[in-house]
Amino acid sequence: MGSIKVTKEYQSVSGAVLLDVRTPQEYKDIPLFVYCYSGSRSNQAENELRRMGYSNVTNIGGISSYSGKVER
Repeated sequence: MGSIKVTKEYQSVSGAVLLDVRTPQEYKDIPLFVYCYSGSRSNQAENELRRMGYSNVTNIGGISSYSGKVER
């Protein structure tokens, strides 16, 4: 399965989840930006991701206070 096909298929399935099964050496330094509605859950997610071995995680806070363009 090519990555383009997987991405299109994933985007066309409502409620689909991508599950990352790479080893820690493969994902550790990938930049991750997390957010939620208010910033509270994204703070918890940042902490949990760091506990899981992700080292480049940034909590960008709550979407409720964001005034820029949002894509769906």
